[in-house]
Amino acid sequence: MFEVLFSLIFQLIFNPVVLLWTLSVMEGVGLIKLFSLDEVKVAVWEIDNYKCPGPDGIPFGFIKFFWDILKDDVLRFLVEFHRNGKFTKGINSTFIALIPKVRLTVLKG
Repeated sequence: MFEVLFSLIFQLIFNPVVLLWTLSVMEGVGLIKLFSLDEVKVAVWEIDNYKCPGPDGIPFGFIKFFWDILKDDVLRFLVEFHRNGKFTKGINSTFIALIPKVRLTVLKG
């Protein structure tokens, strides 16, 4: 398998002929159809339980555990992304907290 893949890549890099692939009508339709709840669930279940989706720090294990409650909101978010072509403003925000170091004074009594 590796040899076949490597030889194909080698041929594409050093061969001046460019290969073009086209999609079938069904493949094209599949690219623009809305996400189904089953597709989203499969994708969520393929992610490790301890991965974090963003700055909120909530791991995917939490999302999986509460899937029955969260599934409609997750799907609504993805449908909005599909419709607008961009994520909700602030989705990629990061919070930085600067915590000053303070010396701890021990009181003897």
